Amino acid sequence: MTTTVYGEVPKLVNAYDDNDKKMFSDDHKAYGVLSVCLSREIAQTLRDHTTTKGLWDALVSKFEGKTEMKNIRKGMLKGEFNMFNHVHGESVTNLIHRYETLITKIKSAGIEYDQIEINDKLLNSQSYTWNRSVIAIKRTTNIHITTLQT
Repeated sequence: MTTTVYGEVPKLVNAYDDNDKKMFSDDHKAYGVLSVCLSREIAQTLRDHTTTKGLWDALVSKFEGKTEMKNIRKGMLKGEFNMFNHVHGESVTNLIHRYETLITKIKSAGIEYDQIEINDKLLNSQSYTWNRSVIAIKRTTNIHITTLQT
């Protein structure tokens, strides 16, 4: 039969050493958050990047592209804006939704158009059946400051 001595309380040892503390640093947390947000396929292609900055730079390069690619994308968006028009049989609601999506992409790319250009393009893109309404809108509203939200 063994007896246990209860007289002395063992000292608590710090459970985390310096490496563990580093693991929970802000940079490591950011890397973890970034990694978790990636799909499995994308994460596989970027697994060689072990720092948050390295992973972020690789993501920017992969999805935004280099300066040349950004300029090409801007050119394509400008072309899409210039060519925007209604599709035969499309409802006004769908036309406006497509237009809002395009404007959001344009603003995200850093392309700037005056509000009057944005408004004119939308009004001029309407089906010919809306001509009377378009003319009335152009004559009665301040097209320079009107937005889709107003």
